[in-house]
Amino acid sequence: MGVQTRLPFEIDQEVDESVVTAHAGIPLLMELYRASGMADLVESRCSVKQRKRGLTAAETVESLLTLWVAGGERCEDLDRLREDRALAQCLGHDLPPARTARSFLEAFHAEDLPLLQAGERATVPAESALVEGLAAVSGQVVRYLQQQKPATQATLDVDAAILESDQQATKSTYDGRRGYQPVFVVWAEQDVIVADEFSDGNVPAGSGNLRVVQKALEALPPGVEQIRVRGDSALYEPVLLDWMAGRSIGFAVSADLSPQLHRVIAAVPEEAWQTDREETGAVRQWAEVVFVSDEQRSREPHRYLAIRILKKQGSAPPTAATAATTRSSPTCPATDWN
Repeated sequence: MGVQTRLPFEIDQEVDESVVTAHAGIPLLMELYRASGMADLVESRCSVKQRKRGLTAAETVESLLTLWVAGGERCEDLDRLREDRALAQCLGHDLPPARTARSFLEAFHAEDLPLLQAGERATVPAESALVEGLAAVSGQVVRYLQQQKPATQATLDVDAAILESDQQATKSTYDGRRGYQPVFVVWAEQDVIVADEFSDGNVPAGSGNLRVVQKALEALPPGVEQIRVRGDSALYEPVLLDWMAGRSIGFAVSADLSPQLHRVIAAVPEEAWQTDREETGAVRQWAEVVFVSDEQRSREPHRYLAIRILKKQGSAPPTAATAATTRSSPTCPATDWN
């Protein structure tokens, strides 16, 4: 039996002041959660309960989404939302106590999972079966969005984020903060996350990204004809760049400014620099440079664009110099990809 897609309420002109909620917009989002097919998929892929009484997996996830939309930050905030009887009446079920929601979330963790390589000295655990189920639910969101508003191009933004935490198990990140450092891939045209990988704070952002990008491509729905990838220098991994080049995937990635690349940029003649735009007190310029890294294995050299910022006062030297590697059209401005 599938999840009921329509919520159990009707619009009535008569106001019952004994049943009032300040979260009247939430039920509409939860109805979308059901109508999109997410609830059915949660029920089939993310069920953790052994007994039939209590909330279903779909209702528990719906409650957690309600918590998030209402601005809650932790499970304990559910206890206050549970006092909103009008909201529960609109949803058709009570919200779970904090301890129940926490137990549900803890079930997604599994011990002794296989370790995946993330660089030479770092690993990340594989996903548990329940976490893989959540990934399937996310895929349903992507497919639903594509059905409502088809897009033929997918520009994938890949970036890592630091989530600070004071949990005892957390590790220090590159900037000294303690927490976790997951990687996200956002489909820009649909404004939705298509892939992610959770990792400890000490796992370098510039490692294991080939696996994440491959996961993102597998999550793209039918109808996508052109794929482009962009990211900061964490994506400057030769194995990833060569893999994308071999599949004619357009990409723009900030390059590591190695001593070799720095010498090539410094040798660019002045007349080769082209003005991109003028800013307050500075001029932003770019130039194409010929460079092949020692690690590159693909036959066709990548295209490198150097960027510099000149102060308008006097003849100050460049205040910055970076490079991007891309397989887009030579007429594409460098700043479109940075």
